[in-house]
Amino acid sequence: MNYNPRFLSYTIPFFFFLCSFMSIAQSQSAYVSGYFITEDNSKVECLIYNRDWGQNPEEITYKMDEDSKTQTATLEDITEFKLDNTEHYYKRFKLNSDLVSYEDSKTIKQKGEAVFIKVLIDSETKLYSYKKSGERFFFFGDEKPVLLRYDKTINDKGKAIKSRAFQKQLYDELNCVKFKISRYSKLEYTAKDLISLFKDYYRCNDYNFETTYTRRTRFKYDFKLISGLNFLSDVSTSYEFTYNYDKPAPPSSGNVSIPVSGESSERIHYKTKLNYIVGFENELFLPIQRNKWSLFFAPNYQHYSGETSSYRLDEDFLTSRTLPEFEFEFSSLELPLGIRYYSRWNENFKLFGHVAVSFNYLIESNFEENFELDLLSENIGIVLSPANQFGMTSSIFLGFGANYQDKYSISLNYYLDRSFGEENFYEHEASGAISLILSYKLF
Repeated sequence: MNYNPRFLSYTIPFFFFLCSFMSIAQSQSAYVSGYFITEDNSKVECLIYNRDWGQNPEEITYKMDEDSKTQTATLEDITEFKLDNTEHYYKRFKLNSDLVSYEDSKTIKQKGEAVFIKVLIDSETKLYSYKKSGERFFFFGDEKPVLLRYDKTINDKGKAIKSRAFQKQLYDELNCVKFKISRYSKLEYTAKDLISLFKDYYRCNDYNFETTYTRRTRFKYDFKLISGLNFLSDVSTSYEFTYNYDKPAPPSSGNVSIPVSGESSERIHYKTKLNYIVGFENELFLPIQRNKWSLFFAPNYQHYSGETSSYRLDEDFLTSRTLPEFEFEFSSLELPLGIRYYSRWNENFKLFGHVAVSFNYLIESNFEENFELDLLSENIGIVLSPANQFGMTSSIFLGFGANYQDKYSISLNYYLDRSFGEENFYEHEASGAISLILSYKLF
């Protein structure tokens, strides 16, 4: 795959601009309404920067309104904070025991340290979690939460032995006449199992409750129809052929002609028209940073057409011979697989940038037929080598675009290089290829 040498000079400034633009967009949209409680128990309503924390935070960034300057509040400054309509609801808590890793028994946090613990379910008795270094710890209670104890040790035979102390704790504290012993003994140390038990306990005792955990960022899938146009600044085709013709002999030789044969390769360039694209896109949004990152797979059919300019053959086998113009067509199946990043501009608009590896599968081409026909019409015995018209090649493209109301999108893709064929044996190549893509989300 040959890369356009002008690519870096064009795309580096462009992507610096794109990253800056999306960063501004992100800063405009990441603040959400919420509140925090100060040391003197005052409630401050404000806009809090939503980082969609994967682990429990130690500080927040906030501002009093859209036009205010940003400020920071830490564990020392606030006792509680909440972001409206999100899973992020935290209370400050001073640990009453060490938090020890289940895997290697190392102390992650020491007794007496202050942390923000996350409220998973809010009621008379709350369920909390604390995540650090990839491990999650659960607490329950209200003003003085208690650690749900769970230990894992390895015995002499290398088998993991799990302590079920947390099951006994919950059996002693969360009582319901409808619960059987198995309701506790089958519990796993996971948010899903623990939240389920707490919900059943609240319902059994007619307690009101709120599950903030259900507002967490989850996987999301979109299916879209796509269509668009290809703009190709230069298209060329490389090919190999054998030739066999009679060259007129010099008069002094006494011969009428001299047989000439051999092999050669050429690349011809031709003018292209606007070419269309139709297909669909599968997009999977990842459960991180409020679904800002996604993976996409967008199979599509592309059709190309154009015509050659007059072309002069290699002087090695035929001096000053010019071929006539002719038209060409070929079709391909493109299979792009890439990653995309979104940044919300406002309530209706999002900007995005992406990069993808594209696998190109040439499925139909009349180039060989037309080229051979035109050559033979000139009575030149040239035959193209057999073409691998179903070869797979790959390329890379970068792009950016905008999305409206999570339904309509428009994007512009720039290809480092595009080729269709295999190993330069029979290959269509397009440099400076740009695609304009429109998409519509069905579900």
